[in-house]
Amino acid sequence: MNKQMSVAQRLILGFGLIVVLLLACVGVAINGYSNLNKSLDQILNVNNKKMLTAAKVVAAGQEMRAHYRTVIIVENDAAANQKAVDSYNAAKQRWDDGFKVLKEMISADGSDAERAVLAEVEKSFEAARSSADETVRLGVQDKTLHKIVGTSIL
Repeated sequence: MNKQMSVAQRLILGFGLIVVLLLACVGVAINGYSNLNKSLDQILNVNNKKMLTAAKVVAAGQEMRAHYRTVIIVENDAAANQKAVDSYNAAKQRWDDGFKVLKEMISADGSDAERAVLAEVEKSFEAARSSADETVRLGVQDKTLHKIVGTSIL
């Protein structure tokens, strides 16, 4: 077959094969970029939203913790104590709102592992939250009692 083909035909066949291989490489690259674009879209539009919402929930939990400690620590300053209680309640509301949004996001398009972690967080936080609420209540009650009796807390 090679002896029957002219030099021009061999050159055309050679360059034609190179063009076909080049087009195949371009097709594979375009497919790869398309898959990469889908992955980036998932990360930016789904995962980052979940992450930011979860970070807000964690921040609200940290604020709750700081404010209920303030309720315990602040002594002889009713205004500061009330401000700490109000801040605690506001942080608790932000946690509730953020957790509700996060739960909706994960129930809509989350994995089974995400749902399991979320359920564990919800279960654990309820126990911690009831303890924190009781701490705030007792902290306020204790200060009120000491104010009525007229004794120092320490």
